[in-house]
Amino acid sequence: GDRASDWYEFSSEPGNIRDGSSSLIACDHWNRYPADHKIIQQLGLNAYRMGVDWSRFEPAPGEWDRQALYHLRGMLDSLRRKKIKTLLTIHHFALPAWWLARGGFTRSENLPAFLRFVEVILEYVADLVDEYITINEPNVYGYMSYVLGHWPPGESGLRGLRLSRAAGRNMILAHVGMVERIRKIHGRKGKGKLRIGVAMHLLAFEPYRPDNAMDVD
Repeated sequence: GDRASDWYEFSSEPGNIRDGSSSLIACDHWNRYPADHKIIQQLGLNAYRMGVDWSRFEPAPGEWDRQALYHLRGMLDSLRRKKIKTLLTIHHFALPAWWLARGGFTRSENLPAFLRFVEVILEYVADLVDEYITINEPNVYGYMSYVLGHWPPGESGLRGLRLSRAAGRNMILAHVGMVERIRKIHGRKGKGKLRIGVAMHLLAFEPYRPDNAMDVD
């Protein structure tokens, strides 16, 4: 039901999604989480990784959906009551359409708005989170969104390559800012040390012909 997401807009444009599917409902975990959490418990799992979509909580600049924030807290509390630890991913590709229209991660002047969102989320749920991933696969995000153009905003070419480098740099700065805020707010809430990291997508390459300089390159 998140119509403020860049992915909702992107998937609504004809030709962007091969079979014409919409991202509006997906697996509907936002509404089905009580049943989903029971399945997690029945499977005997003791940890769950989940993400937050910024656009759901701030669908327009400065307009916070308090009901959505309390809903998120309810989801995390449901896991805590079932003794399931939460690994919370703060940025997992999707962004508010209004923030992406301003340039998203490609412009450093956009970072204060992103970090303000992080602070709001932490104030609501930090006491229920066990570990954090700040950014999921930043290299994949830059490649798919700005080099191949398969994800919003659909950039490619030399312009996209330049934007991907800018986005990469600013995601590093965003990660540093998030770590500082997570540690500060968790410390204020009396929680001890916790693990914070980036989810990296890594590939190891070997040349098909090690004696061939082109293959090595």
